[in-house]
Amino acid sequence: MNIQEIVLFNVSKFRKALVINRPSKKIKSPYLADIKLFDDTNNLIDIEHLAHSPTLGCNGMISSNVIVYVTENNDEKDEKRKSKYTIFNIQISNPEIIIGVHPMTANAIFENILKYNIIDEFKNAINIRREVTILNSRIDFYCEINGKKIFLEVKNVPIADYVNSPIENKKDKDKDKENKNSIVDFPEYNQYEKIGLFPFGYRKKKEDLISPRAYKHLEDLIEIQKKENHQAYLIYIIQRADVKYFSPSLIDKIYYDKVYEAIDNGVKVIPLLVIWKENNVYFNKIAEFLPKVIC
Repeated sequence: MNIQEIVLFNVSKFRKALVINRPSKKIKSPYLADIKLFDDTNNLIDIEHLAHSPTLGCNGMISSNVIVYVTENNDEKDEKRKSKYTIFNIQISNPEIIIGVHPMTANAIFENILKYNIIDEFKNAINIRREVTILNSRIDFYCEINGKKIFLEVKNVPIADYVNSPIENKKDKDKDKENKNSIVDFPEYNQYEKIGLFPFGYRKKKEDLISPRAYKHLEDLIEIQKKENHQAYLIYIIQRADVKYFSPSLIDKIYYDKVYEAIDNGVKVIPLLVIWKENNVYFNKIAEFLPKVIC
């Protein structure tokens, strides 16, 4: 079977919905949004529901009047849950594509990339385990390849920008949108193609780390790599069809430099492009990693 025909992740049932407010006006939490569902004839049902938004506003992409795809929360044991639905994907236009925004799907996708031998580098993997504790971190995956101990940390990448966007951040009323224009000029690349970017998110001060946890993982991957017979990987799962390249985001220069320090120390970084088609995720290709810039 063609590897691009293998289903790497599946959601049995999505509901199409429209975001009315995020954060929700009913419960003032950045993790909740007010939504209205569409019926089977694509008409909006005039009843509001609460939906969990696991990536907050996802850099401003989850906001009023945005189309999203949600799953229904049927866990009756979780009495503390305030939302009936969870946002998994969003729909954008120009071109019209689906973007996977739920961060935990990246781990499930990558587990099947290992299971189905999608990437040549991992074809001999055995003893695959999830969430293995080493040093000061719980690393997403462990496996063994030809007798070597392999540790892999996985990050979800829903954010993208065009090649040759200026590095300066533009002020925006929505704090989640501060990551706009986060890459520098690459004149040799097609300016109409997109770059997947990580990390993203709001921080109080420009000099703060966007994700201290992601930075700590990088530090630990470097230390793992120094151990005898160990190999560390940083895997970026880009869940959108309009991206060709990948780069760590320059809005967090500390994280950006740490990625390349990790590479210099032998950590392998692999950005993987996957595509949502209806309820299924399929492998696309390995994204091109843009060269490091000095700024």
